[in-house]
Amino acid sequence: MALLVTACARTPQPSPEPPLRAAANDATRVVAEVLEACHGPLRGQMADLALTIEARGARYTVSASLPDRLRTAGPNGAYLLLGDQAWRLDGDAARDAEPTARAWLVGMREFVDAVALGPLYRAVSVSGDGGDAGYALVDAAGRQSRLFLRAGEARPRALTVGDHTIDCQAFLRTSATWMVSSASHPSLGRAAVIFERCGVVWSPEFFARPAERPADSSPAGGTPRIVLPGQAGGEPRSPVPVAGRAAALQLLGVDDPGGDDPDGAAPGSWAARAAAFAPLYAELERQNQRSAGFPMLFADGERPLLAAPFRARPGGPSFTPPSGWEVRAWPDQELLVVYPQGGDFAARRDEGVRQLRDALAATGRRAAGPIVVQPFLHLQDGAPDDAKLTAPVVRCSVAVAPQ
Repeated sequence: MALLVTACARTPQPSPEPPLRAAANDATRVVAEVLEACHGPLRGQMADLALTIEARGARYTVSASLPDRLRTAGPNGAYLLLGDQAWRLDGDAARDAEPTARAWLVGMREFVDAVALGPLYRAVSVSGDGGDAGYALVDAAGRQSRLFLRAGEARPRALTVGDHTIDCQAFLRTSATWMVSSASHPSLGRAAVIFERCGVVWSPEFFARPAERPADSSPAGGTPRIVLPGQAGGEPRSPVPVAGRAAALQLLGVDDPGGDDPDGAAPGSWAARAAAFAPLYAELERQNQRSAGFPMLFADGERPLLAAPFRARPGGPSFTPPSGWEVRAWPDQELLVVYPQGGDFAARRDEGVRQLRDALAATGRRAAGPIVVQPFLHLQDGAPDDAKLTAPVVRCSVAVAPQ
């Protein structure tokens, strides 16, 4: 049976909602428990964010440094919000935002702050017993917010930020987190949320006032910082599904010899895969092609495949496949990508497949291809030993259709 068909065909088991174990009147412990249940390993990384938000049929790229700074780009243009001041951006030029645009930006910032649970992180005073009034949160600047929980759960039902209440309507479940995937705000309506990057180190000029942007964006020591989301170099190894892109590439593939193993993880499967992959890699090297990543495992219907991704070198020769060899061309694609954490290869593969399927369902996106599993293993050098298979890095991705 196909490697990923086996994983995808299993009936998904609903994840139990995280119960609230702290006493309802122990407000400080309640807040700590909600942050641990919802964000787990991402705690401490949720103030500086890159997100995609889809609201009222429009899609926005949002960058935030909570609680005050926000940049957006979308069908209504590019904007910057700093505290209570807002500008419309046009290249190097900027002008004061219209009052309606400023109000919309404030609403977007309230929305982002709520879905990122920002008021919980910043609270220096917490009170309440979880009743109809929820929990009152006050930060060091005296800003007040309010948290309302789902009955018996360590997940928010709503947060009041500023003058508005944001209802948390849906969550994306991962192995270690419950991330808000859909929420509503009076000025945005119901909006879908994709957390693309957390813990971003922004360039100094990225959120600077338009007339105050420094010419040199490098911090002391000359180490460059991230200028925009996606320009940081390597792909972040996010434990939750995030948006990504893949430039066009080609695949040199064969039938996956490990596909007969229901788990695709037995030692014999990897020995067979290494034996099948090595000639692919050698032929690509012989024809001076450039590797485009680690071996790819995916299913074409009921057929499990093992492929070597590659691209022609700039100015170099195109690839001429030997007779009988299979080459596929994949276009530039928008992706959802996740690096599942914990367990061996099979556990990480299954968790990644589940997370991507859940993310597609939660965001209403449609897959434009198979789910691809890439263990970070150098199969051209031979079968990996047991130690490498105990806790390998595994990248799982799926192309999504344009909206």
